[in-house]
Amino acid sequence: MSKLKLMKLKFLLMSFFVVFLAQRYVAAQAACTTNGRIVFSSNRDGQFEIYTVNPDGTDLQRLTQNDSADLSPSWSPDGKQIAFFSDVASTFYSDIFVMNTDGGNLINLTNTPQQDELFPIWSPDGKQIVFSRKIIPDEVAIFVMNADGKNVTQITEAGNGGNFPASWSPDGTQIAFISSRGKPMAPAWDTVYGFYRMKPDGTEVNFIPYGGKEGYLFPIR
Repeated sequence: MSKLKLMKLKFLLMSFFVVFLAQRYVAAQAACTTNGRIVFSSNRDGQFEIYTVNPDGTDLQRLTQNDSADLSPSWSPDGKQIAFFSDVASTFYSDIFVMNTDGGNLINLTNTPQQDELFPIWSPDGKQIVFSRKIIPDEVAIFVMNADGKNVTQITEAGNGGNFPASWSPDGTQIAFISSRGKPMAPAWDTVYGFYRMKPDGTEVNFIPYGGKEGYLFPIR
């Protein structure tokens, strides 16, 4: 494995760990949507691909077929499309894609050859997608864009370290996210992340306390 690929793997593993715990706390969007199927990513065939399945485990369908990692699938609210991120268009960097429920009509929404985009989440009305973009080596910012990839807007300010979306509020008026708030990104066990919420335009950022631990996710030791 090349040094670049190893660095990318470490970054993705750290990011997934942080976002996974954050989404468990804020109860992010269910994997089962209006069409009754569950979407997920699995490396059961040797590479991370996107699958759908019925809630009882029947009718497993593999939707992506490539040599790249396809990760973090998110249903559109109407159940007709799936957003996810993949490095299929690049040898190193990942983009945000959407496709139909059968894997057809694959569209690269971001198409930024020199930047990583991660963790897309649809807004409740299906008009926008929130996601993270790695803008410099130690900083990840949150962006929103229209569902067709237009009007990409950065909504977390520069200099705020690692920022990852966790969930939209059901009415679409707020986005829950986690942030290291100015601290450089480091291994997850050495970085303190807090829970926050903000409006979709990035205004009215508020800290979210929980569990008597002042809202901090890390460090956990």
